[in-house]
Amino acid sequence: MSPKTQSLNYSWTLPSGQLVSGDTLALIKTTSAGRFILTVSNIDNYCQDTMSFDVRDIRSIPMVDAGPDRVLTCKDNTVNLSGIVGPSNSITFDWRDSSGNSILPSNQLQPDVNVKGWYYLKVLDTSNHCESIDSVYVDENRKVPRSLITANDTVFACNDNSLVLDGAGSDSGPGILMSWSTVDGSILSGQTTMKLTIGSHGHIHAYGEGYN
Repeated sequence: MSPKTQSLNYSWTLPSGQLVSGDTLALIKTTSAGRFILTVSNIDNYCQDTMSFDVRDIRSIPMVDAGPDRVLTCKDNTVNLSGIVGPSNSITFDWRDSSGNSILPSNQLQPDVNVKGWYYLKVLDTSNHCESIDSVYVDENRKVPRSLITANDTVFACNDNSLVLDGAGSDSGPGILMSWSTVDGSILSGQTTMKLTIGSHGHIHAYGEGYN
C-alpha cells in the first residue's frame, strides 16, 4: 500500500458488517476472526480500490487434567500423579510444585512424588501458543496409632492357667486394626482384638495398624 497521505480515506467493513471509516484508519486491531474488507478512496479524484482478506482463529485451549487428589500414607510413601493432556503432536507439558520447581523427570507425564502440597500441570500447544493449567493436591495421613497394654497381673502363679492382657488404652476406631504376636509364649484367644488371653509366659507384642 502506498504511503498514506491526507487525501486518502480508509473504510473497513468488519466481519460483523459494521462499517468503520476515517482518514486515520490505515491500521486497525481486531480480536475476532472473519472477513475484513478495506476500501481506500482518494477524496481528490474519487478513485478507490478495494481488497479483502480473511483472519482465521486457530486458538484452541489444549486439554489438561492433573488427575485426582492423592494421599501419602505409612503404606504409600510415594504417589503417582495421573496427568492427562490432549492428543496432539504439538503439545508440550511441564509439572511443577508449589515452589515453582520442575518435577523430574521432566518428560514424565505421570511422575511419582513423595511430598505433601499442590502440583501444577501446564500444557502448551506450540502450533498456536495457547496454554492451560490444572492442579492436584497431595495430602498426608501418616499418624501412627498408639499401642498401650495394661494387665492386672503379668506374672503366672502356680494356679494360673491363663492371663488377660488389655489393649483398650490403645488407639481405636475406623481404619485401625489391633493384633498380637509372640515368639516364645502361647496365645489362647483374642489375637486380633483389644483383649488377649495367653496360656504361658513369654514376650508379647501388640501392634496397632492403621489403613494409612
